[in-house]
Amino acid sequence: MSVNLNKKLLIALLTCAIATGGTAVTAADSTNANEVQPTETKQPEAAAASAGKALKNADKLNTKEILKVALYHIKHYLKDDVQTQGKKLSASDDLLPLYDFEGNLFAYMVPLLEAKKEIGFITVGALTDGYDVYSVRIEDNAVSTIREQLAAALANGASEATVVFLPPYQYFVKAVQPSGEQYTDLTQPKAAKDVTQRVLKNKAALRSGYEFIRNAENEKHLSNILNTPDTDADTDTAANADTASDPVAAVSALGASSALSSSTVMAVAAATVTKEDIALSSERNYSQFVPVEYKTGVYSYGGDQGWYAKSSQQDNGCGPVAAANITNYMATVTNSTKYGKMYTGSTLSYSNFLAHMNTMYTKIDPGWLGELSIWDFADKVESYAKDKGVTLKRVTSSASFTLDNTANYIKAGLNSNVPVGTLNLSMFSDYEYEWHWMTITKYYRDVNDNRWIAVSTWGRRESINYQTHFDAMKAFEGIVGAPGLIYFS
Repeated sequence: MSVNLNKKLLIALLTCAIATGGTAVTAADSTNANEVQPTETKQPEAAAASAGKALKNADKLNTKEILKVALYHIKHYLKDDVQTQGKKLSASDDLLPLYDFEGNLFAYMVPLLEAKKEIGFITVGALTDGYDVYSVRIEDNAVSTIREQLAAALANGASEATVVFLPPYQYFVKAVQPSGEQYTDLTQPKAAKDVTQRVLKNKAALRSGYEFIRNAENEKHLSNILNTPDTDADTDTAANADTASDPVAAVSALGASSALSSSTVMAVAAATVTKEDIALSSERNYSQFVPVEYKTGVYSYGGDQGWYAKSSQQDNGCGPVAAANITNYMATVTNSTKYGKMYTGSTLSYSNFLAHMNTMYTKIDPGWLGELSIWDFADKVESYAKDKGVTLKRVTSSASFTLDNTANYIKAGLNSNVPVGTLNLSMFSDYEYEWHWMTITKYYRDVNDNRWIAVSTWGRRESINYQTHFDAMKAFEGIVGAPGLIYFS
């Protein structure tokens, strides 16, 4: 189903949806078993009661608490994750503050160290009633590179340079120049992009985009993490022997300094859930997903829309790349006998996979904002398979759009060894990357109900707190295309 809206109407829809919340959208059997249908669900009372809370004047975590949250996830998710399994990691106390567009502090980049070397970062929330964590990126010197960009902005005449974070995974450098504010988007790993005019034009929508962060449920969840016993000594002590500072010692002193209220601490239940770690076979066994050799000896984690020849394709090509990832994986890994005709040649070959990306771009035929619709995406992937003589059908669910139901949908796809496409409208109006498709390759849940997904985006692997991803989808529900999830069988 193609959707064509003029720019003004689209911006109005997006701004309204961010500000008011909208209704849930889910893959449902409803009127047509082969289409995704919208379903209304009631938001959790705690979240609804505090909807619209501004970030200004929110209570903040202290440095010890920030480090404890980071170390908690080092001990749990990162200890098990394929990118960091077996590594002796520590959390650096050289935190990089992250702000909203109005200059309100609400998160930190915490550099991850191995043998004193920066190997990536974890983004930890700074508010006592906000998310505990947002995402993890494993990329050498990623934070150092951003610090260099901040220094360069100051050297070029800026009176102030900070990092702005738009959850769940988009970062900007904000430089206050004599001529006014300037914004550079750091979303693309290969090339920063000046988005000053787009940011300034859409400040109202951007402010509203932060309103779902603060709520009582997040406060309880964060309190639960901060009041768990300190992380195991075998993980932290060995790691911190390699660091100049001793964040674990600082974390052990956590106590009366906590910004969380005693009533909240007492109210937190210590209930545990069953640990889950579900992944595609290539992710689980080889730490890979659609590995394309785009440089000699260097392999991607899925396709990269930056490989397209035209800038317009690079801007709106995430949907076709997701389709290329899914069809390639099903043809070469899931079941080559059943789905093999959907991809020919070697996955490792850059020229072969790029040709497949180009074919899928033509088939998906995204508009100037990209592929906006789960429904349309599924139609076109099924049509491509039919052209190749393959029977492929989307998998739908009549369940309402809740955290658990969507997680169950993702797990069902991964347990079938099929990648799950996800459309997240987490970016802002009049901007090329706002309608962003990613491919989910892993779902993880620890015993304290912290949930993660691993995704392929821009040819790299990124880990995202699933709660933030789900909330971002819900925050943009009820508008063009219906954000959500899709896999095939």
